[in-house]
Amino acid sequence: MVLIPVASDFLSLQGAKKVEQTLKALEPVVKKRIERRYLMTRYDRRRKFTFEVHEQAQGLFGDEVLDTVISENVAIAKSPQYKKDVFQYSANSTGAQDYAVLLDELRSKKLLS
Repeated sequence: MVLIPVASDFLSLQGAKKVEQTLKALEPVVKKRIERRYLMTRYDRRRKFTFEVHEQAQGLFGDEVLDTVISENVAIAKSPQYKKDVFQYSANSTGAQDYAVLLDELRSKKLLS
């Protein structure tokens, strides 16, 4: 399965479309459908545009857009600076909680063992 992160902005959505085109072009070569899911990241609930991009992604990719969104979060941005993942850097942060929810969703949908 390919997990495609899509930042909640217009250009990232355009990039996701290109990834979709590439995956569709590869499928005849590998002779099977390439399982994929789209993950909305840098999600800022204060911006109306975030919701618009999310709706557009759902319109384009349907059920392949995951329910979980990864919120814009300082802990996610800062953790690499300290050579830690977000769970090691700030386990109680919104970012860590979002990624924990993502893991639960992937497991519940049998996309991750």
